[in-house]
Amino acid sequence: MYTLNKECREVLLPLLTDQLSGQLDDNSSKPDLEASSQLLSNILEVLDRKDVVLRQVVAILEIIKEVRASSANLGPGEGTTAAHIQLIMERLLRRINRTVIGMSRQSPHIGSFVACMIAILRQMDDSHYGHYISTFKTRQDIIDFLMETFILFKDLIGKNVYAKDWMVMNMTQSRVFLRAINQFTEVLTKCFMDQASFELQLWNNYFHLAVAFLTHESLQLETFSQAKRTKILKKYGDMRKEIGFRIRDMWYNLGPHKIKFIPSMVGPILEVTLTPEVELRKATIPIFFDMMQCEFNFSGNGNFHMFENELITRLDQEVEGGKGDEQYKVLLEKLLLEHCRKHKYLSGSGEVFALLVSSLLENLLDYRTIVMQDESKENRMSCTVNVLNFYKEKKREDIYIRYLYKLRDLHRDCENYTEAAYTLLLHAELLQWSDKPCVPHLLQRDSYYVYTQQELKEKLYQEIISYFDKGKMWEKAIKLSKELAETYESKVFDYEGLGNLLPPVQQNKNECPVEGSRCSKCPVEGTHYSKCPVEGSPILSARWKAPTIPNAQWKAATILSARWKAPTILNAQWKAVPIPSARWKVPTIPNAQWKAAAILSAQWKAPTILSARWKAPTIQNA
Repeated sequence: MYTLNKECREVLLPLLTDQLSGQLDDNSSKPDLEASSQLLSNILEVLDRKDVVLRQVVAILEIIKEVRASSANLGPGEGTTAAHIQLIMERLLRRINRTVIGMSRQSPHIGSFVACMIAILRQMDDSHYGHYISTFKTRQDIIDFLMETFILFKDLIGKNVYAKDWMVMNMTQSRVFLRAINQFTEVLTKCFMDQASFELQLWNNYFHLAVAFLTHESLQLETFSQAKRTKILKKYGDMRKEIGFRIRDMWYNLGPHKIKFIPSMVGPILEVTLTPEVELRKATIPIFFDMMQCEFNFSGNGNFHMFENELITRLDQEVEGGKGDEQYKVLLEKLLLEHCRKHKYLSGSGEVFALLVSSLLENLLDYRTIVMQDESKENRMSCTVNVLNFYKEKKREDIYIRYLYKLRDLHRDCENYTEAAYTLLLHAELLQWSDKPCVPHLLQRDSYYVYTQQELKEKLYQEIISYFDKGKMWEKAIKLSKELAETYESKVFDYEGLGNLLPPVQQNKNECPVEGSRCSKCPVEGTHYSKCPVEGSPILSARWKAPTIPNAQWKAATILSARWKAPTILNAQWKAVPIPSARWKVPTIPNAQWKAAAILSAQWKAPTILSARWKAPTIQNA
């Protein structure tokens, strides 16, 4: 086989392809992958090169030259190589493809088989592609082959077989794949375009493959040094532009089928337009207007809400991921406005949308810049608030809630616990005390495994109360605790949860910082102190209702608790001091002059306010 002799090749090649076909056949239980890949590499080397050097590294790093140049050197055997390539293509191409599909990416043979597949595709000319499609007997066979090929190419693009620094191999793979994709688009347009033969999934796979190819990291020239970029452009060109222009043409060829790709194709097209290449952006951004127009005309609703919602969602994700720039914002606004103002029906709503997207991009770019470059958490908070207010106005709860948690995290990191609580409260206000199931975007938290809005709201209230407690905003903590207790008692009848509901205020033994005025730490409204009289747990409990002690002016009233250290309430005119629990009936103190205060209730087992642990508390007359 190590010869270029025509007669030898004519005899040996069919025998060798038959042997390889049997080894790679789907029914082969234990194919010898190493021997098969080595033999196939040798065959392809002989078909291409005059000086055969059978080294595996060369087979991977240096893919053979164009078949026409090789055939020209054969002299008397000119044109024979094309026939041999056709034989290998017919007998082995699909088997090699399926072998690669079924092979682990960690297999030591994966690189060899992919190199062989690339070598075959590279030596195939236009007539080979046309002939190969004609060998399929049915339309379904063509669909199956194209689906396999698109999936295989996309998988190889997403999961590099070769090291990233193998530039020659990776660029050669990209160039071969691009040519093959362009050949298969001709089959798509010819065989699967009209109304009767249109194949939605096949077209969808094509678009996703093309976008994955265009956005692959090895083709992003702006990430390379100037010398490397120049070298790639000179040898391979900017393949992003070539595939991008083809995506644009294929989109416009869809005609009335476009509506079937809205909104699913909005995100992939956005990825294409965000590529930092001006010509490509100018060519593909108008697809957005075409989508708006298509949905407006064919959706039956006279609007483009599906497109609008999807674009906003994906734009937020892409910009946060590092894509987009000021140039893109300006160009997007300019091109959308130009197209919308020329349209009879979209001139109004289209212009509003274009300005809206431009405003969103500005906020998102500012947010990204601040997060990446500015260490000031206050500036981050300000930008986050701007973005979440935008989404609140647009009623995009899913993205709005996501930014609420970003803001919550910033406040918590700065120990602004009160602000963190108020931020979470905005999420809780979107929920109801009901058994309605939680839609996915309402959850947002991986740590919350809940099924209903009521369960999620309960979890949020517990976290909010904890933050209010840390921030010493006890009045708000008490208010939320009372609401939660009432829910436990009267709606869900969760008495265990009611019993576990602890007072929201921790001990605070510091003196009140505000003398002669109302203390924010003291729960009794309208009371003035020179020092904070509450040294222990709160007087008011979230589980108490408000029975009253009427018409009692006291000079010294002492209400003690087993958990308190003799706190006193001095010089206060009281209108409402709650003593009993929400589960108790409302006892009253009918007489202000008592020597030993005992308040009995028919429902109490321990019917005294006084406890053996207290030191002679008295309630004296003023």
